[in-house]
Amino acid sequence: MFKMKKKIYLEGGGEVKKGEAKEIDKKAIDNADNKNVYVLDLSSKNKGKQIMWKEFFPPYFKELGANKVDFISNAKSPEEIRKYFQESGILYIPGGDTELLIKNVQEKGLVNLIKSFNGVLIGMSAGAYLMCNQYIKIREENITKVGALQVVPIQMKAHYEEKFDSKLLKLSKGIDIYGVSNKAVIIWDRKLEFIGDIYLFSKGKKTKIN
Repeated sequence: MFKMKKKIYLEGGGEVKKGEAKEIDKKAIDNADNKNVYVLDLSSKNKGKQIMWKEFFPPYFKELGANKVDFISNAKSPEEIRKYFQESGILYIPGGDTELLIKNVQEKGLVNLIKSFNGVLIGMSAGAYLMCNQYIKIREENITKVGALQVVPIQMKAHYEEKFDSKLLKLSKGIDIYGVSNKAVIIWDRKLEFIGDIYLFSKGKKTKIN
């Protein structure tokens, strides 16, 4: 049995295939005691994308230092899924459709497995939203709040750009929310660490914190 330490990476986004998350993902793998990576590929219904990521991620993570790379979708039973979680030292949750991801995680009974996972959790965009208190979906004039897993007690806006400021400032009168740009990450390890361009929206004000 591996001794593991819990650390959570909330990545704001970026083109993974172009290497924009490589430095952060390598840092996460370096920090893991058990370097087996399991990908929670539940954020898309697109078969073409699923095949593409199954071809891309194994060599990508092995180049960064992973020992083994597998996909939760390859497990055929609840028992196999639990075994995958036990074997894994790094759980990677990619981007995609956040609401579909939350729905799939709930329907497949993975909530407690994710919340109790004691290795390194990496959430990219939708994967990061999954671990927050709630997913705040901003689409033009509409703002929707969807309950998430509450693994970390924070709120964030992935793919942050200045065009979201007016809505984030308004939201921040009720809650604190981090604007996390592409290629930026919040690392949760009993305290917060910030890499890249990240802003805190709180009490109607915006502050650059990194």
